[in-house]
Amino acid sequence: MEATTQYTDAFGTAAADLNGRGFSDLQKHFNLDEKTHKIVGISLGGVNNKSLHLLCEKTDIEPKKYISIHIDKHENEDLFKLIFERFNVVLFGKFDKESPKKSFEEGYYLSDIIDGYND
Repeated sequence: MEATTQYTDAFGTAAADLNGRGFSDLQKHFNLDEKTHKIVGISLGGVNNKSLHLLCEKTDIEPKKYISIHIDKHENEDLFKLIFERFNVVLFGKFDKESPKKSFEEGYYLSDIIDGYND
């Protein structure tokens, strides 16, 4: 599964440090029985209308089936705090095949580059 948007103008990677025991804590939070549904991932999206989906393996059927369970807005208000200790998303232009392979030197601020930026 890969992330997509309407136009997918940028692509990249994501990494996270999860709070607590990660997906097993979410499993308990939503009262999902591991005998029927095991959380194997999450999908986050949106800007004004945020969305959260639990990516689950159906553990009670063969062959295995994978489903995406939408979590209603009123249920996901504080889930960022519940799920993440830290997270990082890195995006590059859709057609840029070289930049994602590069290492980027950190520690620069826009005010260091543009005179009067913070004035």
